[in-house]
This record gives sequence, C-alpha cells and structure tokens, in this order.
Amino acid sequence: MSSLRWLSDLVTRPASTVLEATAALVALPRRVVTMVIEVEQTLAAVNSATTRTDELIDRINGIATKAEGAVLAARETVGAAAVAIEQASTITATAAPLMASYSEPLRRLEPALRRLAETTDTQEVDALVKLIDRLPRLVNAMDDDVMPLLDRLDQTGPDLNQLLDSVSDLNRMAGRLPKVFRRRRDTPADKT
Repeated sequence: MSSLRWLSDLVTRPASTVLEATAALVALPRRVVTMVIEVEQTLAAVNSATTRTDELIDRINGIATKAEGAVLAARETVGAAAVAIEQASTITATAAPLMASYSEPLRRLEPALRRLAETTDTQEVDALVKLIDRLPRLVNAMDDDVMPLLDRLDQTGPDLNQLLDSVSDLNRMAGRLPKVFRRRRDTPADKT
C-alpha cells in the first residue's frame, strides 16, 4: 500500500482512529528501542552460547585427540600382547612334548631332589660352584698330566718288578757275606 493512500485513509477515518494511530506511532520508537535492546540481548546470549560452544568444541577436540592416542596405545598394546601370546603358544607347543617326556623321570627323581634340597647347606652349594668353576682346569690337568702318567705306569710295572727282584737278590747276597763286614755296618761311627 502506498503512503499517499495510507494518508488518505487516515484522513477519512474518524478522529479516534487518528489518535490511536498517533499513539501507535509515538509508541513505535519505544517499541523499536525495546526490540533493539531485546535483539542485542539475544545477540549477546547467542554470542555467549557461541563462545561456550566453541570452548566445548575445543574441549571435545582435546578429548578426541586423547582418545585417539589412547586407542593407538591400546592397539600397540594389543599388538604386543598378540605377539606375546603367539610366542607363548610356540613355547607351550615346544615345551609340552618335552614336559611329557621328562615327567616320569622327574617323578622318580623327586624324592632325591627333595632330600638334596633339605640337606644341602649354602656352604656346600658355594663349594660346588667353585668346583664347577675349576672343572675346566681339572679336566686339562687330567688330560695333560694324570692320564699320561697312568699310561706310563703300565709300562713301568714290569721294570718295578725287576727292580724288586734285584733288591731281593742283593739282600740275599748281603746275608751271605761274612759277619765281619756286617758288624761294621751295625756299629756306630763314633766307636771306630
């Protein structure tokens, strides 16, 4: 509707209508100001809500980043656990037949092992450790010194028998010597 027509309608109306229209026109700036204030308050509330929403989104992004890190760590842990489980399965598969084959001998050795555990002193264990540490030297000494000597004993056995026979012969011959020679031997050196 054009403003001229509106004016003409306004003029042709009764005075009460004009007064109402005037009152409405006078109240219009106050209403516009109230509306502007309400719009500004609404805009401030929207801005505040937007700020809080942005902060909430930032927090959610932080939580999501941490969650992604936790998920990656969990994946790594699960992967490591899977590798460990696979290794344990391999070890179990290898150890199970060994345990089955050694179970009977271990059952038979159990009483001896219990007795050994109950009667062994820590000093004895220390001595055993020292002996084990010295075993390489002992083996070398056996191989280099004792075994060749034992081999030579087999060769010197007949020679020792001959030497003993010769000493016996000498002893018999000395018994046949006149007693004069024997007395000298029996008398002390200071009486001569």
